[in-house]
Amino acid sequence: GKIQFDGEVIASTCDTKLNDVSADGTVPLDHVSTTGIAGVGTTAVPTPFTISVSGCSDDKAIIGVTFAPATGAPDSNGNLANEDTAATPTKVSLQLVDVGTGDTINLNGDQSKGSKFTLVSGAGSLTYKVQYYSNDAAPTVGKVAANATYQLAYN
Repeated sequence: GKIQFDGEVIASTCDTKLNDVSADGTVPLDHVSTTGIAGVGTTAVPTPFTISVSGCSDDKAIIGVTFAPATGAPDSNGNLANEDTAATPTKVSLQLVDVGTGDTINLNGDQSKGSKFTLVSGAGSLTYKVQYYSNDAAPTVGKVAANATYQLAYN
């Protein structure tokens, strides 16, 4: 038998922005009390953020987004592990949520079923949330910080 594979290499012609500012940025989270996040699997303070593109030359392309920790590995729950090593361990991680599907994003799993958008006039966007996630019945006081990378995938 014979298999033919067809693909295309394209120039990255899209302007990507996080919360309409730039490709890189910070999503500040409000504080949460230890009682507000007590209990394994408890989540709190969902904070939305948007990844958008504009000026794309390949109109009508379908784009999805995948996430990964910028450093290290996800925790065992597929969340962003707390990277703040100066503080007392908080027993809290940060969980990403796909607003379009309502599903949590497992960084240890397959993200291909996540939301996608079709470029319209060379632009589009997706909204996500990041929230505190308790890994313990009694999380402790301390700073929670994590970094993630995101990648746009054309389909």
